[in-house]
Amino acid sequence: MRNSESSESAFKISVIIPVYRVEPYLRQCLDSVINQTYRNLEIILVDDGSPDKCGEICDEYARRDERIVVIHQENGGLSCARNKALDAATGEYIGFVDSDDWIETDMYEYMLDNLMKSEAQIAVCGRIEEFRRHKVFRGWEQSTILTAEQALKQLLEDAHMQNYVWDKLYQRDILDGIRFPNGKCYEDVEVQYRLLSKAGTIVCLPNACYHYRFRPESIANSLALDIRFHRYNASRQRSEVLIKEYPSFGELLDIQRIICAAPIWSAYYANPRDVRKLYSDEIQNISFFVRRHRSLIKTGGSFGRATRMVVKLMPYTTWWAFACARIIGVLYQKKNGRNL
Repeated sequence: MRNSESSESAFKISVIIPVYRVEPYLRQCLDSVINQTYRNLEIILVDDGSPDKCGEICDEYARRDERIVVIHQENGGLSCARNKALDAATGEYIGFVDSDDWIETDMYEYMLDNLMKSEAQIAVCGRIEEFRRHKVFRGWEQSTILTAEQALKQLLEDAHMQNYVWDKLYQRDILDGIRFPNGKCYEDVEVQYRLLSKAGTIVCLPNACYHYRFRPESIANSLALDIRFHRYNASRQRSEVLIKEYPSFGELLDIQRIICAAPIWSAYYANPRDVRKLYSDEIQNISFFVRRHRSLIKTGGSFGRATRMVVKLMPYTTWWAFACARIIGVLYQKKNGRNL
């Protein structure tokens, strides 16, 4: 690896960290970033109107480290915070860290070194998903070079490559003209495929440098129907775009749409009746889509067992179908500590 501390001309990496209601975890996150072996960092903290002491902690760290820039704003959501930081970033490379996670101290040195050696525009590292009682590694067994088409295929297979932006390092140009959709959850689903499409080369690395902390109160674990529809609609829009350029991805795109819709069924009865009524037409449309692609339930290899069971209920919009899906979701949560 390069001796990054002695290289005054080294490329600058802008590290973007949106901050909201993560007071118990924020110091661990910030310590892991400011102690990076790669020193030429611009660390942009966006205090997204956090009601706790996160804003004060951000200012404290800015006084200690001149590389830190703090932006305070009214609460606008994760996408708004990331966009604000992107507009302010001056680095040649861009990285993202969620403020309740932490990274290995050599993450950015490791990723930039391999990115430059492979002349890639995006580097992806392995990650460790940190649950309360166990950990899960996701990544590659060895360094792998992908074209944009190969990376998109892996993204849709959803095994190693996934939609998160925080386990990746981007050449700045890749993000030109691309911003996160304000007011929506699962914003990475709408953005990641566009970023991969713009890259000529993507390097995937085996070392697990990113620690993703699973929290029961996180958006990803929410049972709210509006949030679950954000995910499905992002997947549907992605399908409509990619099928035009990559018609061979048709089956993968359809499978991903179905997988992203399954949590709607498993969470349906966890929502009040008036909320459920708001989505009745959309649920009927999804059910019709699943009926048309019923064969994929048997052939689609990326369905987990619980998801497959829910998907078999999705051609039906009767009370018993939603009730059975809810039971499957509850059992899944008890076993895995997270919602389906």
